Amino acid sequence: MRARPTGRPHHGDRRVPAVPRTVREAVLTRRRAERAAQRALTVGDSVRDLLGDGRLTHTAVAERTGVPLGYLLWAYPDTAALTAAAAQRRPAPAPTCDDVGAGGAQQLRNLRDTRLSPGRNTGAAR
Repeated sequence: MRARPTGRPHHGDRRVPAVPRTVREAVLTRRRAERAAQRALTVGDSVRDLLGDGRLTHTAVAERTGVPLGYLLWAYPDTAALTAAAAQRRPAPAPTCDDVGAGGAQQLRNLRDTRLSPGRNTGAAR
């Protein structure tokens, strides 16, 4: 039986391209930041709902959000910190063509086209 090669992993004749370490670190940092922001918004939404019900506790927030209780106790040591988390607002969604009416829809399309292709609507010769 032949020994399995221990070099870089490969798929057939094509080697897997190596991703630079800085790129991997940047991707991981971005993903962690996105998860943290999403977790904070989820906790804030849950806290607002529980404040309305009058039963704000770390345990209730953990049950409602799925965020581990230990993390909530570490990140938000008391209910005042949880209440402060409720002050965060979700960002407003970007307007769509349906939101702005017929005249605004054309403006949004022009704006989108301009962002996708800078020379497209400026009259610049190609």
